[in-house]
Amino acid sequence: MNKVLTIVIAAYNVEDYLDDALRSCVIEDDRIRKLYEVIVVNDGSADHTGDIVRCYVERYPETFRLIDKVNGGYGSVINEGVKAAEGRYFKLLDGDDWYDTQALEKMVQCLGTCDSDMVLTEYTLVHENSGRRNTACYAGIARNAQRPVSDLLRAEFPLAMHGLCYRTDVLRQVPVPVTEHCFYTDTEYVIYGLAYVKEMIYFPVNLYQYRIGVEGQSVSISGLRKHIGDLERVIADIDAFCERLQDSVNRELISYRIALAYREYITSLLLLSGSKEMRQKIRRFDEKVKRLQPKRYEWMENKKIRILRLTGYRACGLCRLYCKWEKIRDER
Repeated sequence: MNKVLTIVIAAYNVEDYLDDALRSCVIEDDRIRKLYEVIVVNDGSADHTGDIVRCYVERYPETFRLIDKVNGGYGSVINEGVKAAEGRYFKLLDGDDWYDTQALEKMVQCLGTCDSDMVLTEYTLVHENSGRRNTACYAGIARNAQRPVSDLLRAEFPLAMHGLCYRTDVLRQVPVPVTEHCFYTDTEYVIYGLAYVKEMIYFPVNLYQYRIGVEGQSVSISGLRKHIGDLERVIADIDAFCERLQDSVNRELISYRIALAYREYITSLLLLSGSKEMRQKIRRFDEKVKRLQPKRYEWMENKKIRILRLTGYRACGLCRLYCKWEKIRDER
């Protein structure tokens, strides 16, 4: 029987969380479970990650597969998963997150009659420290209706891997691999696939449960400080990718999403330091965008960036405090 969905789980030293992720992918109805597969890519873990997966492979051999590989980072997991996938659709899950199993069952059933290139689903940010939950939705996008992907142009909501499901053959059209041995490559995954999407559909199921506040996460300030060079590499990679899309009907959409990535990059720099050197770095980057990509310069503006520009970037300290307050508020 052909699979309608491949779930690829990125697993690196996640023995404390992985059983939750795997158990959330087990639909009790055998008929539905046969419609999807779960590929766990063990990215060179040094703990018991592989042993935990093997228990599921033995119990559900028609559903679970394990790929053991040397460590190559998140991008290498995506690249390996796309090559190995047998499902018509492709979805990611991090090994320290989980799915709502009932939502997964609805999702698999919906995909059985779906022919869109991309499926949007809701997801929940689960804050480890407070237990607070925030659900991410897609304001302005019609539910359960196939729509052109151009509807996403000017959409301010984030397009995160947590809420995306691509048709597998869309991902196989991408001419470049996701960067390996690098953090923040989920941005590449989202943008690369989006370039080849024509039609999309929004299924209002709350599928992905995204754990926030785990020690060492790349989105933490300590993670940003350690891996800011990786973020800059990803920015350069998506810039170069967009240049390859000269004749693509989605080039403007991709350029718009890159502008939003620029905005997040400036926010990251503000979070790291309020020093004179950081202010100069932000100014150089912003002025380069203005010179080379005036439309992106316009699109990336929000309240903080407008204040920076109006004050000649002298308000970096004030904007930094605001960014830190936003982060603390969101992680409580």
